Amino acid sequence: MTNQWKCPQCGNENPDAMRFCPSCGEAKPDAPPPPIAEAAAPAAPAVEPAVAPQKNRRMLWIGIIAVWLLGCAILIVGGGIWLGRQSSDKSTLEVAAAATSTPAPSSCPAPGVQITSPRSGARFTRRNNFIIGTANINGFHHWKVEYSTDPNGGWQYLLERDYPVDNDKLVMIDAKTIPRGPYGLRLTVVDASGNYPEPCVVWYTNGY
Repeated sequence: MTNQWKCPQCGNENPDAMRFCPSCGEAKPDAPPPPIAEAAAPAAPAVEPAVAPQKNRRMLWIGIIAVWLLGCAILIVGGGIWLGRQSSDKSTLEVAAAATSTPAPSSCPAPGVQITSPRSGARFTRRNNFIIGTANINGFHHWKVEYSTDPNGGWQYLLERDYPVDNDKLVMIDAKTIPRGPYGLRLTVVDASGNYPEPCVVWYTNGY
């Protein structure tokens, strides 16, 4: 008679050679536990070789120098473009001024209505320019000065005074405040009745 073992779970009689109960699957009480597979040792992490500090510093300096050179190149190119535009704009202004620098004819027929300095056709080359003349007629009441940048007309009020002037300062012109090119002044002297002789018109060229 073969040896048997009784299943502690279901009571089934099983041959001694069987390690598990065929009825319920319970393990034989004295059966050795199934072998446990030995876990594989974890692989050692890969270690990247450390970069030498000297190499890092060298790469940093190379980057700084490259950025500096790029900035210098941008400044040089940008400065050249700006200077070129300035020169072009100046040339355009000079050409435009030359094209319109011929003043309209001047006329001062009345002896007491005169602009004597600067002379007709003069070119303003400084900022402040004193206009000398005479504004004094019989029955004098007041005089006024008008200006225009259009040889065809379009006079605009500049100033008015109620005292006569004899070969003295009438007005000071700031050449910076007027466009380059032809620039006209018109002196009108009015008597007490509101009449006036023909105005004095003198044209200059603003080259300031």
